Amino acid sequence: MLRYPKLVAPILQALIPEYRNYTTDQVAKLLVPSGSPPVDDTSVMVSLNDTECSSISEKLIRYDARFKLLNPAMNDREHEVYLHVDLEVQNNYRTTNPKYPMITRGIYYAARLLGSELGILTEKTDYANLEKVYSIWICNENIPVHLRNTVVSVQLEKKDLIGVTDIPKKDFDLMTVILVHRGSPANDEKIFRYLESLFKGDVKGICEHIDIHDDQELVEEVEAMDELWKGVAHEHYRKGADEQRKKDEAKLAEKDAVIAEQAAAMAKMANEIERLKKLNNE
Repeated sequence: MLRYPKLVAPILQALIPEYRNYTTDQVAKLLVPSGSPPVDDTSVMVSLNDTECSSISEKLIRYDARFKLLNPAMNDREHEVYLHVDLEVQNNYRTTNPKYPMITRGIYYAARLLGSELGILTEKTDYANLEKVYSIWICNENIPVHLRNTVVSVQLEKKDLIGVTDIPKKDFDLMTVILVHRGSPANDEKIFRYLESLFKGDVKGICEHIDIHDDQELVEEVEAMDELWKGVAHEHYRKGADEQRKKDEAKLAEKDAVIAEQAAAMAKMANEIERLKKLNNE
């Protein structure tokens, strides 16, 4: 579903500073297939770049959605400049086997995406051709309470250690990782309201951010998410009920153990009292 420009555009418009002053419709039209001219009809599906990144000596990684779009802040009539975006949906924020910080994985994905722009390095490799990358992670479940309904951005920054330098920001501002921590219920920030509508398949809610009524294929795609969401919600309810049942059973077992222990203590005390009585009678 996140391959459609109209559905991706509100996410990029809300999270990427380069598009803050653009409408969602304008952002959708900036999304382009790899090696193709800008897309005029935003109802067509974006042709994603390869979603796999591998080399002989590096780990194979698979991106959920990897694409590029025009960078309006740096384009001119002589050449076009792009932003490269990796958009990931992460359901389980608390990873296991192995356990690792989500931001660490985001940095690695962003670094690999940046490196893939140049292909095989040679003596003639022009590092000036590198274009900025964004790795955006939408985290849905198992998020710590204090992180819910928050967004964090991590990027390269310049810090002068001795003296003052004048390195232009555009020369080092090449990589940003953004983590979106969803919460339930979503707060009033538009990115969280939009994502809630998107994952619930709520066409009406989505149209508060970008109009999709004129695209029947897109509407059907969104409505299909509603059925998927209901299935996921049912599964969550079942798991929640099972977990609550186990907790209740554990509490009852603990309570029964305490009662049994108290009963044993009372019986022991009664036996001791009875023994003392017999001694006194003797």
